Amino acid sequence: MNSEDKTQTIISRKSIFTIPNLISMFRLALVPLIIIFYTKEQFTYALAVIIISAVSDVVDGKIARRFNMVTDFGKVFDPIADKITQAAMMYCLLTRFPHMMLLLIFLIVKELSTGITSIIVLRNTEYVMSADWQGKLATAVIYSTVILHIIFGTMPVVVSDALIVLCSLVMAIAYVHYFKRNIRCIRSGQSEE
Repeated sequence: MNSEDKTQTIISRKSIFTIPNLISMFRLALVPLIIIFYTKEQFTYALAVIIISAVSDVVDGKIARRFNMVTDFGKVFDPIADKITQAAMMYCLLTRFPHMMLLLIFLIVKELSTGITSIIVLRNTEYVMSADWQGKLATAVIYSTVILHIIFGTMPVVVSDALIVLCSLVMAIAYVHYFKRNIRCIRSGQSEE
């Protein structure tokens, strides 16, 4: 890699207003729409916005990697936009599926504890770690669980509970992976990437 390429990588890593980051901002802006449509029982519209949000999440990552637009801001902001979206979706579903509260609480606890260790890793290594496949799988399962609950709004409680348990297990796998990774980085004082 020549010096010009290195400079470009540094500039790209520190940028904020890149296309992927703007897509993440757009996704965060969709959250109020999801809540409004769902609370007004316009479930088809709510579902459409959630699908747009999910697709934009995939697209921004692909653009970032394909065009070398991965930035520290994006590594932090993208998952925050994801988690706020996921929490909002779970919160909306509480009106019809009260057991969704368990999933929402688990999401909050998981993200707070992982977030704290991630901040410590950042302070120790000055590096923002990217999402691994475990986190991407958890995100896909969360979106799938929410979408199924919206489409089949009158599903039996036992089916809903089974989906919630499955989603919790996948989230737990991601949580354990990230927590262990962060602890290893804190102890070693360096990033694993």
